[in-house]
This record gives sequence, C-alpha cells and structure tokens, in this order.
Amino acid sequence: MAYEAGVIIISNEVMIKPERSTGNSIEFLDRHPWLPTLLLLLLPFTLNIPLRLLGRSTDPIWFFSGLAYGGHPLRWPFLDPNVGFTSEALGRLAAWDWLHGIVPWWNTYTGIGMPLAGELQPGAFFLPFNLLLLLPEGILWQQISMQVIAGLATYALLRELDLSRLAALMGGALFALNGTIAWTPGPAAVYCSLPFPPLLLWGIERARKQERSAASILVIGIATAWSILAGFPEPAYISGLLVLAWGLYRLVSEPERWTMARRAIAGWALGMLVAAPLLIAFVDYLRQSDSFGIHNLGEKSLPWAAFSATLMPYVYGSLGTSLHSMPLSYIWDNIGGYTSTLVIVMAVVGLTGQSAHRGLKFLLLGWILLAWAKTFGVQPVTSLMNHLPLLRQANFFRYAPPSLDLALIILAAFGLDEFRNNTPVRRWAFGITLVLLTMGIALAWPRRTFWERPQALAPIMFLLLCLALAWALAGLLAVGLSWKLLHGEQRRVALACLLVFDAVIMFLVPQSTAVRGDRIDTPAIQFLNDHQGLSRTYTLGPIEPNYGAYFRLASIDHNVVPAPKLWADYVERNLLTGISRVNSSVPFYSSMTFWPGILPQGAGEQALSQNLGNYLNLGVRFVVTKSGQSPRPTTYLPSADTNNQPVESGGGSMTPRLGMLLAALERCRSLTDDQGRPPIQRFVAKSILRIGQSILGSSSPADIHGDGRGIETLGAEYVTLQSGEPAKMSVSAPPVPAGSPITSVGVMVGKSSGEVDGDLTVEICVESLCRSGHRLLAESTDNAVFQIPLDQPLAATAGAPLRLTLTHRDGSRPVALRLGTAVAEAGQHVEGPNDALPGHTLQLAFEYGMALPGSRKVYADSVMDIWELPNPAPYFQVIQGGPCTLLTMRREEVTADCVAPATLLRRELYMPGWRVTVNGTAAEAVQQEGIFQSAAVPAGRSHARYYFAPPYVEFGWVASLVGMAGLMWQVVLIGRSRRRQH
Repeated sequence: MAYEAGVIIISNEVMIKPERSTGNSIEFLDRHPWLPTLLLLLLPFTLNIPLRLLGRSTDPIWFFSGLAYGGHPLRWPFLDPNVGFTSEALGRLAAWDWLHGIVPWWNTYTGIGMPLAGELQPGAFFLPFNLLLLLPEGILWQQISMQVIAGLATYALLRELDLSRLAALMGGALFALNGTIAWTPGPAAVYCSLPFPPLLLWGIERARKQERSAASILVIGIATAWSILAGFPEPAYISGLLVLAWGLYRLVSEPERWTMARRAIAGWALGMLVAAPLLIAFVDYLRQSDSFGIHNLGEKSLPWAAFSATLMPYVYGSLGTSLHSMPLSYIWDNIGGYTSTLVIVMAVVGLTGQSAHRGLKFLLLGWILLAWAKTFGVQPVTSLMNHLPLLRQANFFRYAPPSLDLALIILAAFGLDEFRNNTPVRRWAFGITLVLLTMGIALAWPRRTFWERPQALAPIMFLLLCLALAWALAGLLAVGLSWKLLHGEQRRVALACLLVFDAVIMFLVPQSTAVRGDRIDTPAIQFLNDHQGLSRTYTLGPIEPNYGAYFRLASIDHNVVPAPKLWADYVERNLLTGISRVNSSVPFYSSMTFWPGILPQGAGEQALSQNLGNYLNLGVRFVVTKSGQSPRPTTYLPSADTNNQPVESGGGSMTPRLGMLLAALERCRSLTDDQGRPPIQRFVAKSILRIGQSILGSSSPADIHGDGRGIETLGAEYVTLQSGEPAKMSVSAPPVPAGSPITSVGVMVGKSSGEVDGDLTVEICVESLCRSGHRLLAESTDNAVFQIPLDQPLAATAGAPLRLTLTHRDGSRPVALRLGTAVAEAGQHVEGPNDALPGHTLQLAFEYGMALPGSRKVYADSVMDIWELPNPAPYFQVIQGGPCTLLTMRREEVTADCVAPATLLRRELYMPGWRVTVNGTAAEAVQQEGIFQSAAVPAGRSHARYYFAPPYVEFGWVASLVGMAGLMWQVVLIGRSRRRQH
C-alpha cells in the first residue's frame, strides 16, 4: 500500500480516490448526490406546468390535422409539420398495432397501402416510447421522456469525465433543453435519436475502466439499438461521427486500447443485431423507392445569415416568420436548432482552461468548427466531408445541431469547473463571444439586399434584432457581474443558474403559440367510419395527409419519406395528369407528398374531374372538402402566370399574419375617425395607427386606409359597393374542364372594416344568353372566395366574351370586392360604380359543377363537407373465372364461395413481401394492373389471408434475438459482479 498525491494505491489495479471537493469544503450536491437526478427528472415536467394551468396545448393535431374546430392556428410551436403528419399520425398507428399484437410492418390507411416500419420516421419499433403516443398529448409525453434521458445521459457522461455534480447538472439541463427539441426541425424521431450520443460516449468512457466491462457493453449496445430504432438515421449518423472521433481519440490515448476496443465493438455489434429487423425493412423499402435521388444534399448549405439565429434564436421572430423574405423562409425551412451566447462564453472558458482532458477539448473544438463549416458551405471542408460514406445524402446543415450543441455543452461544463479554485481570465471568453455576436448582428442587418423584402418591413426586423440583442447583452452582463462580484461556490451556482435560465426562456418561446384545444370534428370521423367500409377517401383539405391513419380511415393522400415508387409513379401518371411535376407550370410536386394542399389552388379539384375514372378505380368513395367548398373544378381569374391562383395586388402575396395586422390597423383607423368614441380610446387607436405607419412605410395615418373607390387599401386593392351599386366586368371565358358549364361565380370579399349585410347578386352573360344568382353576404368570409350559385348552368366555350354584373342589394354596410391586375390579352376590363378602373380586374372563380356527374354531398358541418362519388371499384373483385360470392371481408382476409376457380384482385399496393394463404396453404401474391395484387382461389368456399413482412426479415429476427440475448448476458454479468463485491 502507498500514498501519492492524495490517492491511496493498494495495487496496480486498485486505487481509492477521495471525494471531489471545492477547496476544503464538500459541495452541497456532494452531500445530496440524489438531488441532480431528481432535478433532471422534474425539469421537463415543470416546464409544462404553465400550459396545463392555462389549459393550452401544443399537440400537433390542433395545428396540422385540419380537424380542429376554429381552423388552423396561424403560428406553430414546431418548425416542421411532420411532427404531426408522420410522428403523431403514423406513430400512433404503429403503437395501436403493437397494442393489438400486430407487428407494424404495413400501413393500409395511407395511399393504397405502404410500409410503416420501413419508413423509419414514425418510430414504429421505438419501444416502449412510441406507446406513449396512445395517450392524450402523446407527442408531449414522448418529448418529455427524451428530455429526461438526454439530461440524465449527459449528466452521467460529465460525471464520468470527473466533472463536479454542479457542472454535470448544468450540462444535463442544457442538453435536455437544447434547440433541436425546442424547435423540432423534423418529425419527433429527430429528437428521439438525440439522447443516445451522450449515452454512447458514457459507454465508451466506462469501457476504458478495468472493472466496467459488462456495463460498458450493455450501455453501448442499448444506445446503439435505440439510436436506430428511434427512426431518423441522419441525426443519428451525424452524431455518430462525433462519437466515432471520440472513440478513436480514446483508443489512441488509452494504454489498454484493445480491451476498450473489444468492449466498444461488442456493444455496437449487439446493438446493431437488436435493430436488424428494422434495418432490413428500411433497406428493402429504399429499394422500392427513389429516396436516394431525393436526398442528394451534400452540396447544399445554409446562408450565413442563419448563423445569427444560432446565436440569437429569435432574432428573426417566432418560428416560421418570413415577413415576405424568401431567403428567410429558406432559413426557417432548413435550420435545425440553436445554441446561445452564454453557452459559448462558458465553452470558451472550458477550452482555454488548464484542467485535464486537453486533447478531448480540442477534439470537441475541431468538431464544432467542422460542423459549422459544413453547415455554411465553407470550401474545401464541405467537399472533403462529402467523401465520408452517405454524408452526401444527409441533410447535414439541418441535423448537425444536436452533436454541435453536445460538444459546446461539454466544453461549457468544463468551463464551469474552471471556477472551482481560481478565477479564469475574462478576456478570451467575452472577446470571442462579442466577435461572434457582432458577426451575427451584421448578418441579420435588416437593410441588407440579401433579404429581398420590401424595405417598408425593415422596422419590424430592426425591432426583432434589438430585442434579441438586448437579451443576449443582458445575459452577458449578468454573467460578467457574477464572474466579477461573486466568489467560490456562490459564483459557480450563479453562473450555472444563468445558463439554465437562458435555456429555459429560449425553450419556452415556441410554446407561446400553444392553443386552447377545443374539439376535434369527431362526428365527421364517425360518419366516415360508419359508411366507408373497405373504400377510400380523397381529401382536398381537412383530414390532412396521414391523419386518416390516426383514425384508421383509408385515404389515398400521403406525406411520407420515402414513398413507394410504384405508387408515386401511378399518382403522377394517373391522378395528377397534366399538373404533375413534369409540367413546368406547376411550382411544386414531389413523390413525398400527394395532397392538393401543396398544389396550386383548384388543381386538386381539376385533377379529380379529369381523372375521375382512375380515382374510382382505387376505390375512392368519399371526397372531403373544407366547409362550403366544392370538389368540382374551379378556375380562377386572373390566371396568367399564376398557376390558376388569385393574383395579389402589386404582384406580392399577403400572409395571414400580415393580413391580421393590416385588418387591425384598419380597425384602429375607423376608431380614430369615430368622434363618438371616448378620447382615450381614440388616442390609443391613433398611437397604434402611427406605429403601423412606421412599420408599413406610409406617409401619414390616412394612407393606411382608402376611401373605398378602388384605391390601395391595406396592401390590397378593392372596389367598394354601397347598397344598390354595381360593378361590371368583361373577360374571356377560361378553358372549360371536361366540357362542363359554369354553375357558380365567386369573388373575393373583404370585410376588414366590419361585417357586411344584404345580398350580392351576379348576372353573367355570353352573347345574348344570361344567367343570374344571389347569396347572403352574411355567409361570406373575409379575404376568401365567395361563391354565388347560378339559377341555371351557363355553357361558355374557352375564349368566349363574358359580361358580368355584380350588385350589392338590401345592405346597410358597404362590401369590398378584391381587385387583381388585369391581363390585357384576356380582354379583362372592370368598371366600378363611378368609372372604369384601368389595369384592374375583379378576382373571379368559376365553378363547373357538372364535371363530377353523380356526386352528392352526404355530410356537412363547420369544419368539412363530405361528398360521395358514384360506383367506386370494390376492394376485392373477381377478375377471372368464378363467378364468386364474397362473404366476410376485411382488409387482410376474405371468404369467397366460387363456382369455379377464380382470380381475386385486391386493391392494395403490391410490394415484394406480401404473403397469401388460401385455406391455410401458401399462395402467390401476383402484381396486377401495375400496382394492385391478385391471388388464385379454388372452386368452393375458401378463406384467403394476407400478411406483409419485408423479405428476409426472418434472418433479422434471429439476429435480434441473438443481440438481445447478448445484452441480457451483460445484465447477468453485472449482477454476478455486484454479488461478489458484497
């Protein structure tokens, strides 16, 4: 036995180190070692208490399903709606399957069926965490569970690095509140993979220690398996590169390097074996899709202006705020998270400190610099890193932030411990941070031409920049004062609290968009459940993509990555003929999404009418539309170069948020002019109006409104009709879909100055033939198309001159009709009540109600209308032989009574992996009509059952059992070791 430098050496293998302490005193957390674990467990729950008390919710179903009463909220608490379309809708379906003893290989409710587990992103095999999706607010509970694991894993890693409990607690809290979880830049699977890199690093650190063999293998194996089962390979792979670099560094510097290598490789191999069934399903699905072609993103990067948002997260406003700037929209669409200036200050302290692990710190610095360089497209770093396997296909700039944050947080934890026995020099920490902050200010400067936005909106950007900068500087000032004025443990506690407090506030900002979730339109869902049977639905609005699967309603709309190539090609060729992605007039279509919500307005209805037979052949029986909307094709004018969408005045487009702002200013203008209002109310309204004048760049408050005679009003133009006043218009008839006559005429109605009343009548004539109609204006919606049905259909060939007269009757308030820019070649001309309005035209919508013969509305409420199509094709159909009587039918089985042998068609997507048994005997599933499947049934009564599993998955199950057995053996070894110790 010997004593050296405070360490008792019993032998070469056994050493006893004293408790870590600050100076001569034991830290408070060392006296209460259970407290950090408890705090990290409670932190995510505590942050959600305000929402519970206020009755607010961030459940994606209120934002993305299209089923909530009250419509879509204008702002989201997530960057990516796939947290709803994919994680909530499809993840819940997978959880429901597990609960009912079904392995979730197949999703029969999206498209005409497609793989579920093989898509990865729903996290179908992420047990037990995906079962939380069956609970109310399931996404929130899953997020909380990931935050708890992320915090505890980071805490364990930092303790393994010999950091104090306070530094480890701070690091765990910061990683549990990191920007990727706060912003959700993808499906929930992005942050579900986030807790496991620190767990892997913890396992590697334990693998270095002689007595931790089984524990290190177990931890590495579990972390590897869950990283894959979480369901998002890109962030797991990118973070895995940091883990690999860490492991290689430890391997080089570790005396017992081969022992450590054997343990790490054994744990990794066991984890991969556990995940083998899912990996086989994923590879098989990739072979049936074109996903690799979609994901060739190696040369793409973020603009440097996004750097500002990584330092000052809300310098550009709340999530998704674009303020008419395409570059800013691109940033929001592709950014993956943020850090903070305070974390950078403490990370610089850790990097420049004199404590141990110098090599590890420089490794983390190297990863931070490489990640930033690749994110912002710095050459030659980007080209060199693209040579790493699969990195060219990865969306690096979006999914690198979790690993970047982890590296910064580890350095920040080292930095906090630099204050234990001395006072670090402030110069480097604050100098580097202020240089980065100055860069952020310059890159976010509102007057830069980079933003491509109206300069009138620059004051809003200046306000946001000032607020973000004030918060950052206030944090730096608080850190600086704590650094200078406090000492010892008080200073460390104060600094840790400041960093965590900053992280909490930044994390809570998106939750300010939480809504008071009222009700889901369950009566409509129940109607479809009661009447749909084995047929399918096509939605033009509500029940947005994949949410049919949430309620187990079959809908042909989809939003998945990857998409089966057979189905994607069929959609392009047969369902979107004339407006698919090969048509240059359409701005967007990809195989990932089939939903009219992403197509030009009216394109979904047009596609349905032009390809009605193909929709019926898929078994589409019901069409779902927004309340008051028709599934019949509608043509919008003016339409030149606008993809058949209404044209906004001035060639721009007004977002809903800006529209609300402008409507509020119009309301303030009316209050200002109302002499009957109290003086204080008029003063407040006038003050708000002057602020609006500054923001919108108006020369005077009066310029923010118009006199109603066709001049510019709140960023748009209108012609205002008093009761009895007409507006007349001439226009060439647009192309006629399917030879159908016009059955209704729509105009865009503005109601920003208050409610309107009376009737709006329309008379439309072609040559001497005229038709008319009227509708109560009380049924109109502000800034939306107001359809007026005609008393009789009007046939008009394309190019025929049309004459329209719109008249406001029996109203006490004026109505404003929206104007657009006239297209001279189309013969567009409009006259207001007083005189002509040159260069303008009314925004019109012609509906062709006879293009869907036999369709009828069968359900209506305030959220949706449901229309029934005639004669959809049956799910099961005898196409050869027979005849047969089909008895009991479910999607996975059918009983047939056939006079003679027959071929039975099943309208479900064909893919390798489908198995059929007829009367218990294996039969062949044959590809039929390109996308369907068929099977032969004998004469007499037979029972056919269908089952899908990826090819060769049997080998995956064997490998998974071996992996789980290996991990269980490590548990046994750990138990034996503990018994020997006792």
